[in-house]
Amino acid sequence: MWVLKWCLTFIFTTTVTTVLYSPYNVTMEAVNTRYILLWDWDQTQANYTMTFTSAYTYSNNKHIEESYRTACNRTAKRQCDFSHQNLFYSASYVVRVRAEGKRESSPWFVRRFCPDEQASLGPPSRVEVRSGEAMLNIIIAEPLTVYNTSMSTILPLSYRVQYWEKHNPQRVIPDSLDGVEIGALWRPYHLLQNSFR
Repeated sequence: MWVLKWCLTFIFTTTVTTVLYSPYNVTMEAVNTRYILLWDWDQTQANYTMTFTSAYTYSNNKHIEESYRTACNRTAKRQCDFSHQNLFYSASYVVRVRAEGKRESSPWFVRRFCPDEQASLGPPSRVEVRSGEAMLNIIIAEPLTVYNTSMSTILPLSYRVQYWEKHNPQRVIPDSLDGVEIGALWRPYHLLQNSFR
């Protein structure tokens, strides 16, 4: 009789326990120092709203569980903003996310993240063109971090400026940040500016 109770308990326990799958399509959207971890999750795995926890650590500490710092804890959103975690731009991290139910958790989905290698450089915070006597002055305000400081405090920046007459796109005039001398100020021009490392 005791063996029968144990078997029935074991069968009941194993049929009630469900396996949660990890989030998938996990990507880090990184521009300047704005870092948003995004993921998908199959809601059909549970008949209730799932929450998610995201954490990070330095890559060399990835096997030390206590080294992980939580960025988002039990959020219902399918994203986590790591922007204000003070991640060093040139460091290498491991970020992870898992689904959490009422009594169960999925395995962690883990990925490496290095801002210096993976973050895109965003556009300048402002581009202004001022006309003078037979000259255009182009003012470029550097891209900004999430703390509104210049990205040039983190990495060296360069710019390429090109312009051409509206009806003559084949003729791209070389760039100059000291002032652009043009032949006819009354003609419309197009301006292209790129920022890069």
